[in-house]
Amino acid sequence: MLVRIAYIYVGLLFACVVAVLSVSLIAHILILSRLAYLPITSNTAVVFSGVFLIAFPAFGFAKDRNVWKYEFLNCPMWLRIAGIVFPIYCLLCGLGFAAMRTENGLPLVSEELFNTTVPLFCLSGPVWILYALLWGKPVSDSELLKRCGISLIGLTAITAFVVWGVLHHR
Repeated sequence: MLVRIAYIYVGLLFACVVAVLSVSLIAHILILSRLAYLPITSNTAVVFSGVFLIAFPAFGFAKDRNVWKYEFLNCPMWLRIAGIVFPIYCLLCGLGFAAMRTENGLPLVSEELFNTTVPLFCLSGPVWILYALLWGKPVSDSELLKRCGISLIGLTAITAFVVWGVLHHR
C-alpha cells in the first residue's frame, strides 16, 4: 500500500515538473517572439515561485546524489540532450542578462524572460531523476520508500520556507 502511494506521489511530482517545464518553455518562446501580451506570459512570477516547490522534493529522489551516474544514464537520448542543452542555454542567457544593462544600470531584459529561464535551468535535473525512477531500472520497495521520505522532508522544508516568506511579507 505504501509503495503504491509512493509511486502515485512520484507520478504526480513528475507531472508537475513536466507541466511547469512546458509552460515555462512555451512562455519563454512567446516572450522571445514578442508575443508577451498573451495571458500565459503574465503569470511567470507564479511559475518561477512554483519551481522550487517541485524541484527540491524531486532532487530528494536522486540515488546517492550522483544523478550523472544513475538517473542520467537511465534516460533516453533525447531527454539527455535536452537535459544538457537547457542548462547551458540558461547559463548563457543568465550571462547575457547580466551583461545587458541600460545606461542607468537597470536590466535591459524583461523580468518575465528571466522568470521563464530559471525553471528551464532548475527542472532539467528533476526530469531525469523522476523519469529514471518511473521508467528506468526498477528500484526495491525499501529504496523507493527511503527516497520518498527524503523527498517529503524536502517538500516540508521548502513549503515551510515559502509559507514563512509569505507571512513575513504581509
